[in-house]
Amino acid sequence: MAREEFEQLKADAADQRSQRVQLNQVPPEPGGGDGSPQGDLAVNRTDLAAIGDAAFALRQDFGRVSERARAASTVLNDVARALAGELGCADEAALPVRVPEPANG
Repeated sequence: MAREEFEQLKADAADQRSQRVQLNQVPPEPGGGDGSPQGDLAVNRTDLAAIGDAAFALRQDFGRVSERARAASTVLNDVARALAGELGCADEAALPVRVPEPANG
């Protein structure tokens, strides 16, 4: 690719990107408001506690589900290795002897 063609492609891409950028905003309310970004939402300790409890329960559920997925992955890996061995393509399949541990422990 010629240098000029590359530069033209870069310019075209930059032009398309700038044409796609669009900032959306809510129009100001007619005849009211001081332009302040403050809203009328209120949160109390009970709301925050409920959110925290839900987040904790979600994390616990995720832990249980991920353990089941790991067990299923181990079984599937064993089956795939056995099948690849029977078909004579174990080297090409390059399946691990065991499923690796997650990166974050």
